[in-house]
Amino acid sequence: PQDVNGKYLITSVGKIIFNDVFPDDFRYINDDPKIGVGDPEMDAWFVTASDVEKDYDENCIGTPIFQYINGHYAPNEHPEGHRGLPLKKAIGKSQLKPLIGLLFAAYGTIKTSAVLDKIKDQGFYYSMISSVTVAISDIRDVEGKADRVAKGQYDVDRINEAARRGYLTPKERHDKICDVWTKITEDVKGAVKAQMDADIRNPLVIMANSGSRGSVDNFKQLIGMKGLVSNPKNLQLKEVEAATGPNIVADVDIACINGNYAIPAGFKTTDALATESATSLAAEAYANVLVVKDGNQDSDKIKALVKALTSDEVRTYINDTYAGAVVPVF
Repeated sequence: PQDVNGKYLITSVGKIIFNDVFPDDFRYINDDPKIGVGDPEMDAWFVTASDVEKDYDENCIGTPIFQYINGHYAPNEHPEGHRGLPLKKAIGKSQLKPLIGLLFAAYGTIKTSAVLDKIKDQGFYYSMISSVTVAISDIRDVEGKADRVAKGQYDVDRINEAARRGYLTPKERHDKICDVWTKITEDVKGAVKAQMDADIRNPLVIMANSGSRGSVDNFKQLIGMKGLVSNPKNLQLKEVEAATGPNIVADVDIACINGNYAIPAGFKTTDALATESATSLAAEAYANVLVVKDGNQDSDKIKALVKALTSDEVRTYINDTYAGAVVPVF
């Protein structure tokens, strides 16, 4: 803007560096990329010396300001005069999309690609020299979590006792227990959010606030408070050795049995409640594969073996013999 000569720009050293990657005629990115010359929001970036003196508050954390003189920014000579000014919002992942749109509209594909490469290189460079690391000590427990969990367990025990005496139906018991743990999970999530807001220099919080990785829910899980897993049938799950699966069918309501153990035990896929599809991710991930030493793949013997294993005769044999317990994926 033409009317800001001699005023102070409320910005940061990081944003001055960030703006170096843009062409000289591109707008200064200090907050929302969509804010341009003439917008009232941009006028608020600039203050006079009297504004700084009036808003000064030594108890506040502020941001550096630079004096705008004849098209260039010079550091304020009296840094004690800006400590009361509020911090500007950091440029994060959410601001990149509109920023790319502005670049593309102004300069086209080639120049926009060059600028994005500069942003990427700048990010890698300053991430390296900042030496920011993540340690287990950065995952800080929230105060009162153990008390909340203990109170929840007490409430659940009372609900179970009421159900045992016949005061609650199974569905009522299930719903009430879910309500207890859902409320505690949300309470802990709120405490985590408050802790993140108060610990903005924590490396994990910096990463989350940038939008690159992480969220309140991730932090909640890191401190040991995962949300409830949906279990509408209120099943009690028990992990057993895979080979014992066929032996416990009579003692449980539902059993998941691997095919290689189900077949010898006499189980048929036609009797199963559900089976994995031959096109499922598990079928593709755990399919048997033919592997040979590098250099042998082109030998006549290996080619003949591959042809035989993937023939229609083998496919028919597998389907007829195993009746769906083993399926061909070729």
